[in-house]
Amino acid sequence: MKASYKNKSIVKELGNLTNLTKLRITELKKEDGKEFCASIEMMEHLSSLDVNLASNEEYLDLGYVMKLPKQLKNLYLGGRLEEIPAWICKLNSLLKLILKGSKLQTNPLEAFQVFPSLEGLHLHVAYNGQVLKYSAKSFLELRVLEIENCSQLDMVVILGRAMPKLQKLIVKNCGLARVHITKKMHSQLEEVLVPPDLLCFLVAIN
Repeated sequence: MKASYKNKSIVKELGNLTNLTKLRITELKKEDGKEFCASIEMMEHLSSLDVNLASNEEYLDLGYVMKLPKQLKNLYLGGRLEEIPAWICKLNSLLKLILKGSKLQTNPLEAFQVFPSLEGLHLHVAYNGQVLKYSAKSFLELRVLEIENCSQLDMVVILGRAMPKLQKLIVKNCGLARVHITKKMHSQLEEVLVPPDLLCFLVAIN
């Protein structure tokens, strides 16, 4: 649904949909942020949230959520972010996270590795930095990792004992970014979409 109807915002009225389990909203404006967050707090049964900004020049302003949607399992954020809202990092039931067009200046992985149940992480035009490094013993439940169209990226490093359950690894349209993984990880992957000349193997340290 669109965030406005006949040039009038409907974001505040969304809070009346207290039994909603899935919500996809488009054309959200930055000034809608506070009321939208208030509406989200009323949706105790929300399991899937898909948010898209009206303009690529604005920033998603979602920092006002105080009462967590504890059943949220799937989250899609389409639009620029100045930073990852703190409440998102407290979503212990989150299974899938997609960021598109976020263009974050700071590495988001430190925030994301706290998710205890995350199985899918998709970063599309999501990071403007040069290095993404996945620490050992992080993302313990992750099955799918997709990194696409991060043009400033030079290097992706997945250390040993990170992502022990990873099955699918995609890194594409990221310039000449080299992807460093262990041979053990490579052997367990069911699908790898990384340019062969950009795939590098780390020396495993026990």
